[in-house]
Amino acid sequence: MPYPIAKLAYGLRCRLHELATPVERYRLQTAAGTASICPPIQKTETISGYFKFDYNDSNTIVKEAWRGIDPIDYRKDGIVYDGCDYVQIINAKTHNFDEPFEYFLNPSATVKLTNCDICQQFIEKLSRVFTSNHTVKFSKTTNESFKLNIPDLLTAFPRAEYLTLYEVPLVETWMADLKKFCHHNLSSLELSMTVEQMDMFLADDFVGFLNIQKKDFHLKIVVSDNDKLKRLQRSVLAPFFRQKFKSHPTLKAYTSNTPGFLVINLHKLYI
Repeated sequence: MPYPIAKLAYGLRCRLHELATPVERYRLQTAAGTASICPPIQKTETISGYFKFDYNDSNTIVKEAWRGIDPIDYRKDGIVYDGCDYVQIINAKTHNFDEPFEYFLNPSATVKLTNCDICQQFIEKLSRVFTSNHTVKFSKTTNESFKLNIPDLLTAFPRAEYLTLYEVPLVETWMADLKKFCHHNLSSLELSMTVEQMDMFLADDFVGFLNIQKKDFHLKIVVSDNDKLKRLQRSVLAPFFRQKFKSHPTLKAYTSNTPGFLVINLHKLYI
């Protein structure tokens, strides 16, 4: 039978304070409604703004990006930093991801992953820290062998409304898988794809995909290649999408073709 922590001797409850991370202490004290569960009281500081977590093998540098100030010595006083509106995580791996988030609580709104070693275990760890984020962005990965499955991401981040995946390998069946995954909150999906990846789909595939999404859903695809032949393919692709979507009054296609890039915006209208 479990023994109530609150009935432990004072010295043991102080020892629990020493063994727990700052965030764990804060959560224990909040759940119990008293700091006496693992005394003394856990200090907190409310923060907001844009924070960068830049990982390397020996250390993690945390900075408030917009102000350009010196790195935060987040371990110094054992304070729990509560908040953050925008978090960018750079170069993180599964084995070193956790440590800074022993001091940071409730990072909300937007999280962006840049050059991280993405795998299923990494995503699971990420989802335990970022539980209420509406915007999730992945930009590049150091693990090219791992292919992301979008429904798996939406299961990990059930509140996500905006999802961006640039230069991150996807499973080839991402569209069919997402069509079957009805329980999501997405209103915007942004992807980067090669011409070869686009060639795997017909325009009708995108029409069918958009038709089952909620009103005002936006799909943005950035096609980037530098080969001359592929640029020619892009010049054909853009007008083809615009023409195909003309026969669907609830759908709209916007395209822009700039050197090296074709941007395709597909929109399910709010009508």
